[in-house]
Amino acid sequence: MVNRRFVALAASLTLVLAACSFGEDLLTDPAEVLSQSVVAMTSVESVVFDADFTAKVSIAGLGLGGGAPAPSGTGTTPALTLKGTAAGGMDLASKNMYASFELPSMLGLNGEVRIIDNETFTRTSFTGPGWVRQDVEDQTDSIAESLDPAEVAENAREVLDQPGVDARMSDGSVECGESRCYQVFVDVDLAEAAQGALEDMPVASFGTGGDLPFDGDTLAQGEVHFVLLIDTESMHMVSISISLEHPDVEEFELSATFDYDAEVVVERPDEDEIMPAPSMGLDF
Repeated sequence: MVNRRFVALAASLTLVLAACSFGEDLLTDPAEVLSQSVVAMTSVESVVFDADFTAKVSIAGLGLGGGAPAPSGTGTTPALTLKGTAAGGMDLASKNMYASFELPSMLGLNGEVRIIDNETFTRTSFTGPGWVRQDVEDQTDSIAESLDPAEVAENAREVLDQPGVDARMSDGSVECGESRCYQVFVDVDLAEAAQGALEDMPVASFGTGGDLPFDGDTLAQGEVHFVLLIDTESMHMVSISISLEHPDVEEFELSATFDYDAEVVVERPDEDEIMPAPSMGLDF
């Protein structure tokens, strides 16, 4: 009798799980998932994010200005190590936004940026408590054009069709908080992706002789890996993580989470806290 009850229970659970699986009606094409996601996010009212990153990069190996030689007897070249966090938000209707960052590994550097009504206010721990104000060009029209759903969807597919870009996804859906998400993986082979891009660049843009201002062979190595979680119902991107494999990069990890349609309030600093933008010595 016990065995019969066990078999009946197992059969019932199997039928329930099967019914749930067939009822999800999930997308299976990563290009379609990403295309629908970017289109869905063009209609959000606001977005807020939290991010953290870690990077340890060889200075000499990047070929950006030659770098420093290895200290005598060490056999290793100097590396730039960065660890930090960032957070911010943007109201899509007003185009007002704010962002803050902290870089403890760079002498405790931290700062804030606010964009309000075509004005930018910036302050950092290096420059003091005052805000530096600068005017910014009104990008409302160009932003509206860039958020056209049809164009956004086409651009997303064009990116995935580029050489060196490979997209795939997990079967079914995965848990992401209280929701279910598509898990999409995008891998970019930098050498293959850069080959076509460098061929399309006009030589004249690099000055006389056509020499590149960086070591192209060094930069165009390795792979970049993206992992995206996209809500199966809203199609909003819930999180993204980025990692880099490169001969001169010991570690590179960046991750961010997103929330949508929450109230985003960006306040203009008090007038007595605002300083004029520093002169660049270009007055004529």
